[in-house]
Amino acid sequence: MKKQTIIFAILLLCSLVTFGEGRYSVQSLPQGNMYFFMPCKLKRAAGNKLQYDMTILSYRDSVTINMTLTSPMGRVKSVRLSSGDVSYITTQYELFYQEHKGSRFNTRVHIDCPTPTFTQLFASPVPLNIELTMEDGKQYSFTYKPKKWKEDSRYVMEVMEIIAYANSRR
Repeated sequence: MKKQTIIFAILLLCSLVTFGEGRYSVQSLPQGNMYFFMPCKLKRAAGNKLQYDMTILSYRDSVTINMTLTSPMGRVKSVRLSSGDVSYITTQYELFYQEHKGSRFNTRVHIDCPTPTFTQLFASPVPLNIELTMEDGKQYSFTYKPKKWKEDSRYVMEVMEIIAYANSRR
């Protein structure tokens, strides 16, 4: 049994070194592993854009998602993530900052998404949609292009499978 575990660990390490190279990084922490997904940019018409990154801690039950919305001035009311039949909406967010950038503003917010819901969102073949609703009722919706979604969701699912396997071995 130990020999199988060692072989799996070596294969897993090889997979991590090449599979997600450039898209995410892994850092070993005393409690487990931290997977940091590099920032991803999603654009929309009229100069609005969204950049987000994700941090997955193997020992937590939620995923940290940080987003920077570039748009006209406004306060965020809610954030909704959806993909296919799965969605997650929250009004619980933390505002990191809001700064003037040219004729627009950069609004940086942080949310936590429950790990099971996050996994379902990225398991869907339908590209993820991120929608921010502002207090004035304006909505900003950003969706992956299909090719980019296929690639990014594959990376995320690889990490989620690694975490699930490691947690099952405890």
